[in-house]
Amino acid sequence: MTRLVDISGQRFGALTVLHPHGRDAHGRALWLCRCDCGQVLAIRSNNLRTGNSRSCGCKKHAANRRLINLVGRVFGRLLVIERDTTQKAKTYWICSCDCGAVRSVWSAHLLRGRTRSCGCLVSEKSRQIAYKYLAGKRGSDHPRWNSELSSEERNARRTQEDKEWAASIIARSNYQCELCGATGRLNAHHIKAYASRPDLRTKLFNGIALCILCHTEFHRTCGYSGFSEDDFFGHFQLPNPGCVAGLSLPLGGDLANVVKYVARAAHKGSFVEDLRKARWYLDREIERRADELNPNAHTPREIET
Repeated sequence: MTRLVDISGQRFGALTVLHPHGRDAHGRALWLCRCDCGQVLAIRSNNLRTGNSRSCGCKKHAANRRLINLVGRVFGRLLVIERDTTQKAKTYWICSCDCGAVRSVWSAHLLRGRTRSCGCLVSEKSRQIAYKYLAGKRGSDHPRWNSELSSEERNARRTQEDKEWAASIIARSNYQCELCGATGRLNAHHIKAYASRPDLRTKLFNGIALCILCHTEFHRTCGYSGFSEDDFFGHFQLPNPGCVAGLSLPLGGDLANVVKYVARAAHKGSFVEDLRKARWYLDREIERRADELNPNAHTPREIET
């Protein structure tokens, strides 16, 4: 490896070399440089010496267009105080909002009218719209009024039992959507509606873990109350595990999962994986039923002599 020649403090065009910055993947020396515009970046020494790098890129773009000085100009509620930085040929300006907040805004957003405040203007307009269409609307006049809830249900908060039920449903699904397999944020969904079946609200067989997309898609189609289990299985084109081929299977549980994964195997694009999941649930159900019939089946037997 060749000896490193110290070029700290030297200038190359608009670049001032600060100090060495290691080497790149090919072993070539890198130097941390500051451009006259304020941008700091790492550049190879051979690009500095040959003149290939004379600035961070701001000079090249400045040759194509003239920088417009926005200091003192007003855009909506924003007053431009001073120039901030230039990053990737984008010039930012320090702006003071009428509400007192200070923000750094890209010049293009100011000139095109896309940014007119620190964000307070959008909040105020949202409140005005809400007041215009919802002011004075209470009870049954409110657009989100649910006529199927009783007064006790409407005034009651979500109980600890409801929270434990939701946590159990999501944990049972191995923290993934039981329809598409997605992970991340999940919702515990009632197969039979929460409002119409209060007796099944905390029953584990009446719940299924759904991702945000599947959950939102169902409610947009079938509504947020009054839907039945047939609406749920019909929406996702799945057979109702409670009535398959005349069988009387419990809603939910391992047998329901067997039916679900077998039914969706040909539609979701993961045929073998879904069949493996169905087999796993079936084996677990067989073991459970066998334990109920013969609780001592797994106890060690004495060796006959």
